[in-house]
Amino acid sequence: MQISLPRHVYNVALEESLLLQAYRTLSGVYVGHQCPPITTMSCRNDILTLAKLHLDPSTFAVLSQYADMLSMKLSDDVVMDFPAPVGSLSPKATEAEKLAWHHLAEGFICTLGLLAKRGANGLARQTSGHPNVCRLLNQLVRAIYPGLCWSSLTITLDNKCQPHMDAGNWTGDSLAIGLSHHDAGGLWIANPDGRDFVEVGETLYAGEVHPTSVQGILFSGKQTLHSTCHWTGGNRLMLIAYCVSSHANAPADLQQQAKELGFVLPGRTY
Repeated sequence: MQISLPRHVYNVALEESLLLQAYRTLSGVYVGHQCPPITTMSCRNDILTLAKLHLDPSTFAVLSQYADMLSMKLSDDVVMDFPAPVGSLSPKATEAEKLAWHHLAEGFICTLGLLAKRGANGLARQTSGHPNVCRLLNQLVRAIYPGLCWSSLTITLDNKCQPHMDAGNWTGDSLAIGLSHHDAGGLWIANPDGRDFVEVGETLYAGEVHPTSVQGILFSGKQTLHSTCHWTGGNRLMLIAYCVSSHANAPADLQQQAKELGFVLPGRTY
Protein backbone atom coordinates (compact mmCIF):
# COMPACT_ATOMS: atom_id res chain seq x y z
CA MET A 1 0.00 0.00 0.00
CA GLN A 2 1.39 3.38 -1.00
CA ILE A 3 1.43 6.03 1.72
CA SER A 4 1.17 9.70 0.83
CA LEU A 5 3.78 12.04 2.27
CA PRO A 6 2.72 14.99 4.42
CA ARG A 7 2.13 18.07 2.29
CA HIS A 8 5.15 20.02 3.54
CA VAL A 9 7.46 17.03 2.94
CA TYR A 10 5.97 16.42 -0.51
CA ASN A 11 6.37 20.07 -1.52
CA VAL A 12 10.06 20.09 -0.61
CA ALA A 13 10.61 16.86 -2.54
CA LEU A 14 8.66 18.20 -5.54
CA GLU A 15 10.70 21.41 -5.56
CA GLU A 16 13.96 19.44 -5.53
CA SER A 17 12.75 17.09 -8.27
CA LEU A 18 11.59 19.88 -10.59
CA LEU A 19 14.78 21.86 -10.04
CA LEU A 20 16.92 18.78 -10.76
CA GLN A 21 14.99 18.10 -13.96
CA ALA A 22 15.44 21.70 -15.06
CA TYR A 23 19.19 21.58 -14.36
CA ARG A 24 19.56 18.34 -16.32
CA THR A 25 17.70 19.92 -19.24
CA LEU A 26 19.78 23.10 -19.22
CA SER A 27 23.10 21.26 -18.81
CA GLY A 28 22.24 18.61 -21.36
CA VAL A 29 23.55 15.92 -18.99
CA TYR A 30 21.42 13.34 -17.18
CA VAL A 31 24.18 11.57 -15.24
CA GLY A 32 27.82 12.51 -15.66
CA HIS A 33 30.51 14.96 -14.54
CA GLN A 34 28.08 17.89 -14.52
CA CYS A 35 25.41 15.83 -12.78
CA PRO A 36 27.02 13.10 -10.63
CA PRO A 37 24.89 10.26 -9.19
CA ILE A 38 24.87 11.91 -5.74
CA THR A 39 22.81 14.76 -7.21
CA THR A 40 19.65 12.67 -6.76
CA MET A 41 20.12 13.17 -3.00
CA SER A 42 20.83 16.90 -3.21
CA CYS A 43 18.66 19.61 -1.68
CA ARG A 44 17.63 22.81 -3.43
CA ASN A 45 20.70 24.86 -2.50
CA ASP A 46 23.12 22.06 -3.39
CA ILE A 47 21.55 21.74 -6.86
CA LEU A 48 21.91 25.50 -7.38
CA THR A 49 25.53 25.38 -6.21
CA LEU A 50 26.28 22.61 -8.72
CA ALA A 51 24.48 24.53 -11.45
CA LYS A 52 26.47 27.71 -10.75
CA LEU A 53 29.65 25.69 -11.16
CA HIS A 54 28.73 24.20 -14.56
CA LEU A 55 26.28 26.56 -16.28
CA ASP A 56 27.16 29.80 -18.00
CA PRO A 57 25.92 32.93 -16.15
CA SER A 58 22.93 33.62 -18.39
CA THR A 59 21.71 30.02 -18.21
CA PHE A 60 22.23 29.93 -14.46
CA ALA A 61 20.18 33.13 -14.15
CA VAL A 62 17.28 31.35 -15.87
CA LEU A 63 17.53 28.44 -13.43
CA SER A 64 17.73 30.82 -10.46
CA GLN A 65 14.55 32.59 -11.55
CA TYR A 66 12.82 29.22 -11.91
CA ALA A 67 14.03 28.22 -8.43
CA ASP A 68 12.64 31.45 -6.95
CA MET A 69 9.29 30.80 -8.62
CA LEU A 70 9.19 27.26 -7.22
CA SER A 71 9.94 28.58 -3.74
CA MET A 72 7.02 30.98 -3.96
CA LYS A 73 4.57 28.44 -5.37
CA LEU A 74 5.53 25.53 -3.13
CA SER A 75 6.25 27.35 0.12
CA ASP A 76 4.50 26.07 3.25
CA ASP A 77 4.08 27.92 6.52
CA VAL A 78 4.24 24.70 8.52
CA VAL A 79 6.12 24.79 11.82
CA MET A 80 7.33 21.35 12.85
CA ASP A 81 7.75 20.55 16.53
CA PHE A 82 10.89 18.44 16.83
CA PRO A 83 12.01 16.88 20.12
CA ALA A 84 14.96 18.38 21.98
CA PRO A 85 18.34 16.68 21.44
CA VAL A 86 19.47 14.05 23.93
CA GLY A 87 22.39 15.18 26.09
CA SER A 88 25.31 17.37 25.06
CA LEU A 89 27.12 17.02 21.76
CA SER A 90 30.16 14.79 22.12
CA PRO A 91 33.38 16.00 20.46
CA LYS A 92 33.71 12.44 19.10
CA ALA A 93 30.28 12.49 17.43
CA THR A 94 30.03 11.51 13.78
CA GLU A 95 29.11 14.12 11.16
CA ALA A 96 25.60 12.66 10.95
CA GLU A 97 25.15 12.93 14.73
CA LYS A 98 26.47 16.51 14.74
CA LEU A 99 24.01 17.55 12.01
CA ALA A 100 21.10 15.85 13.78
CA TRP A 101 22.01 17.36 17.18
CA HIS A 102 22.23 20.89 15.79
CA HIS A 103 18.99 20.43 13.83
CA LEU A 104 17.09 19.32 16.94
CA ALA A 105 18.66 22.13 18.99
CA GLU A 106 17.65 24.83 16.52
CA GLY A 107 14.08 25.39 17.62
CA PHE A 108 12.53 27.67 15.00
CA ILE A 109 14.82 29.70 12.72
CA CYS A 110 13.82 32.11 9.96
CA THR A 111 16.44 33.87 7.84
CA LEU A 112 15.79 36.98 5.75
CA GLY A 113 18.08 38.86 3.38
CA LEU A 114 21.22 37.67 1.63
CA LEU A 115 22.18 34.03 1.89
CA ALA A 116 25.46 32.50 0.77
CA LYS A 117 26.34 28.83 0.58
CA ARG A 118 29.33 27.26 -1.14
CA GLY A 119 29.86 30.27 -3.36
CA ALA A 120 26.22 30.67 -4.42
CA ASN A 121 24.52 33.95 -3.46
CA GLY A 122 20.81 34.66 -3.30
CA LEU A 123 17.98 35.86 -1.11
CA ALA A 124 16.78 33.60 1.69
CA ARG A 125 13.58 31.82 0.75
CA GLN A 126 11.28 33.71 3.13
CA THR A 127 12.52 37.14 2.03
CA SER A 128 10.35 37.68 -1.05
CA GLY A 129 7.15 36.96 0.86
CA HIS A 130 8.05 39.23 3.78
CA PRO A 131 9.39 42.53 2.36
CA ASN A 132 7.67 44.68 4.98
CA VAL A 133 8.78 42.42 7.80
CA CYS A 134 12.34 43.02 6.56
CA ARG A 135 11.84 46.79 6.48
CA LEU A 136 10.29 46.82 9.96
CA LEU A 137 12.99 44.69 11.58
CA ASN A 138 15.76 46.52 9.76
CA GLN A 139 14.43 49.82 11.08
CA LEU A 140 14.66 48.37 14.60
CA VAL A 141 18.28 47.33 13.97
CA ARG A 142 19.13 50.78 12.60
CA ALA A 143 17.51 52.46 15.62
CA ILE A 144 19.45 50.31 18.10
CA TYR A 145 22.85 50.64 16.42
CA PRO A 146 22.97 53.08 13.46
CA GLY A 147 26.59 52.27 12.62
CA LEU A 148 26.01 48.58 11.86
CA CYS A 149 26.43 47.04 8.41
CA TRP A 150 24.31 43.94 7.85
CA SER A 151 23.04 41.90 4.92
CA SER A 152 20.88 39.37 6.73
CA LEU A 153 18.55 38.80 9.66
CA THR A 154 17.96 35.59 11.54
CA ILE A 155 15.01 35.20 13.89
CA THR A 156 15.37 32.35 16.36
CA LEU A 157 12.81 30.88 18.74
CA ASP A 158 14.12 28.59 21.48
CA ASN A 159 17.39 28.05 19.65
CA LYS A 160 20.28 26.40 21.47
CA CYS A 161 23.80 26.48 20.10
CA GLN A 162 27.06 25.00 21.29
CA PRO A 163 30.22 27.18 21.41
CA HIS A 164 31.07 28.10 17.82
CA MET A 165 32.21 30.88 15.48
CA ASP A 166 30.23 31.97 12.42
CA ALA A 167 32.67 31.09 9.64
CA GLY A 168 30.33 32.37 6.91
CA ASN A 169 30.07 35.87 8.39
CA TRP A 170 31.88 39.04 7.39
CA THR A 171 34.57 40.31 9.76
CA GLY A 172 32.36 43.17 11.01
CA ASP A 173 30.17 43.07 14.10
CA SER A 174 26.89 41.23 14.53
CA LEU A 175 24.03 42.54 16.64
CA ALA A 176 21.94 40.15 18.77
CA ILE A 177 18.66 41.57 20.07
CA GLY A 178 16.51 39.82 22.66
CA LEU A 179 12.80 40.22 21.90
CA SER A 180 11.33 38.23 24.81
CA HIS A 181 11.16 38.47 28.60
CA HIS A 182 12.76 35.10 29.31
CA ASP A 183 14.81 34.32 32.42
CA ALA A 184 18.56 33.64 32.10
CA GLY A 185 19.37 32.44 28.54
CA GLY A 186 22.33 34.78 28.17
CA LEU A 187 24.84 34.86 25.32
CA TRP A 188 28.23 33.52 26.41
CA ILE A 189 31.06 35.24 24.55
CA ALA A 190 34.68 34.17 24.93
CA ASN A 191 36.92 36.65 26.72
CA PRO A 192 40.29 35.74 28.25
CA ASP A 193 39.53 38.05 31.18
CA GLY A 194 36.07 36.58 31.77
CA ARG A 195 34.91 34.60 34.78
CA ASP A 196 32.35 32.35 33.10
CA PHE A 197 33.92 29.16 31.77
CA VAL A 198 32.80 26.82 29.00
CA GLU A 199 34.38 23.49 28.10
CA VAL A 200 34.85 22.72 24.41
CA GLY A 201 36.27 19.26 23.90
CA GLU A 202 39.17 19.10 26.33
CA THR A 203 39.73 22.88 26.39
CA LEU A 204 38.30 25.27 28.97
CA TYR A 205 37.52 28.77 27.66
CA ALA A 206 36.96 31.88 29.77
CA GLY A 207 34.21 34.28 28.79
CA GLU A 208 31.34 36.46 29.90
CA VAL A 209 27.60 35.83 29.91
CA HIS A 210 25.64 38.79 28.53
CA PRO A 211 21.91 39.07 29.36
CA THR A 212 19.63 38.76 26.34
CA SER A 213 16.16 39.47 27.73
CA VAL A 214 15.17 42.66 25.84
CA GLN A 215 18.84 43.56 25.37
CA GLY A 216 21.15 44.34 22.46
CA ILE A 217 24.62 42.75 22.26
CA LEU A 218 27.27 43.79 19.72
CA PHE A 219 29.98 41.18 19.06
CA SER A 220 32.06 39.59 16.32
CA GLY A 221 30.34 36.32 15.49
CA LYS A 222 33.07 35.39 13.01
CA GLN A 223 36.07 35.97 15.25
CA THR A 224 34.74 35.21 18.73
CA LEU A 225 33.60 31.91 20.21
CA HIS A 226 30.03 32.19 21.51
CA SER A 227 27.10 30.05 22.65
CA THR A 228 23.67 30.23 24.26
CA CYS A 229 22.96 29.58 27.92
CA HIS A 230 19.96 27.69 29.32
CA TRP A 231 16.82 29.75 29.92
CA THR A 232 13.56 29.38 31.82
CA GLY A 233 10.30 31.26 32.17
CA GLY A 234 8.95 30.68 28.66
CA ASN A 235 10.09 31.12 25.08
CA ARG A 236 13.34 32.84 24.07
CA LEU A 237 12.99 34.98 20.94
CA MET A 238 16.09 36.55 19.38
CA LEU A 239 16.87 38.69 16.34
CA ILE A 240 20.41 38.58 14.93
CA ALA A 241 21.62 41.09 12.34
CA TYR A 242 24.84 40.14 10.57
CA CYS A 243 26.63 40.32 7.24
CA VAL A 244 27.58 37.32 5.11
CA SER A 245 31.22 37.20 4.05
CA SER A 246 30.43 37.06 0.33
CA HIS A 247 28.08 40.08 0.28
CA ALA A 248 30.31 41.87 -2.25
CA ASN A 249 30.02 38.91 -4.66
CA ALA A 250 26.22 39.09 -4.76
CA PRO A 251 24.88 40.30 -8.14
CA ALA A 252 24.13 44.02 -8.32
CA ASP A 253 20.38 43.40 -8.54
CA LEU A 254 20.42 41.36 -5.31
CA GLN A 255 22.40 44.07 -3.55
CA GLN A 256 19.87 46.63 -4.74
CA GLN A 257 16.97 44.48 -3.50
CA ALA A 258 18.68 44.18 -0.12
CA LYS A 259 19.07 47.96 0.05
CA GLU A 260 15.38 48.49 -0.77
CA LEU A 261 14.46 46.10 2.05
CA GLY A 262 16.44 48.17 4.53
CA PHE A 263 19.67 46.18 4.79
CA VAL A 264 22.89 48.20 4.98
CA LEU A 265 25.73 46.51 3.12
CA PRO A 266 29.37 47.46 3.75
CA GLY A 267 30.84 49.89 1.25
CA ARG A 268 27.53 51.10 -0.19
CA THR A 269 26.13 54.62 -0.09
CA TYR A 270 22.67 55.00 1.48
